[in-house]
Amino acid sequence: GGAGTTGGVTADAAHTYTVTNRNELLAALYTNLVIRDDGSFTGTVDSTPKIIYIDGTVNLNMNKALVEQTEADYVCPIDGTSIKVAYNFEDYKNFYDPNGSWGTAPVSGDWENARLCASNKQKAVVQIKVGSNTTIIGKNNNAKIVRGHVRLSPPYDNIIIRNVHFDDAFDMFPQWDPTDSGGRWNSLYDNISVDGATHVWIDHCTFSDGVNHDKLYPPVFAAPYNLPEMKVQHHDGAVDVSKNSNYVTLSYNHVHDHDKTHLIGSSDSIAADNGPKFLKITMHHNYLKDVTQRL
Repeated sequence: GGAGTTGGVTADAAHTYTVTNRNELLAALYTNLVIRDDGSFTGTVDSTPKIIYIDGTVNLNMNKALVEQTEADYVCPIDGTSIKVAYNFEDYKNFYDPNGSWGTAPVSGDWENARLCASNKQKAVVQIKVGSNTTIIGKNNNAKIVRGHVRLSPPYDNIIIRNVHFDDAFDMFPQWDPTDSGGRWNSLYDNISVDGATHVWIDHCTFSDGVNHDKLYPPVFAAPYNLPEMKVQHHDGAVDVSKNSNYVTLSYNHVHDHDKTHLIGSSDSIAADNGPKFLKITMHHNYLKDVTQRL
């Protein structure tokens, strides 16, 4: 592992931040940052050594004015071309009911286009990336990052996340896939996705669904599509480590009240450039309580 994982230990005073909301966190993580009124943003992921202290709750599901967004804020207007219907869950569900006229083909068409458009708008707000040489640390025991998706992606390296509670990475627009294991609702957002970053240490953090436990979203179709595992899944992994991630340590974390705990690797097929040189992962002293699968 070379020099190991040091995060932002060499940060200067100008790159040591205390953040209390989404706008401040984005400003610490990105250069050339532009936050649009709807909360979507552009910027360059910053790999300057930095230390970011989280003070209080940082909600990622916010617009520029720091107003929490709802499903209605992300629904796309009907534009007469690809978006011909305004998404709502009941109509989407009824149209793709596998017991109805649609059957068990993969979903497509107007309702799926409307769902995907809304989903992409949510993703443009709630998904953030962390650059190299970064330490994110809770300033106190109440530090939280909620309602969003933190990605540690290639080519970023040398990242530490410590002493932060991550709650409720809630996908408002899950997709029904009747071809997945007999029928599943699939969501997009892990609390943290390590999807190719290297030298990552996630330590003394907590992960859960917050107040939006999956049991609140039971299956919506009739038999045989009403098994417990066919619930409307609004959450994906707690911490997933996939693709060419390497030298990743998860230590002293607490995962509770969650379904898909840890996905490691992400595929049954292995890429030609993958193999034993990747996915070197250490997991120790993690506490899993009231979790369901991928343990």
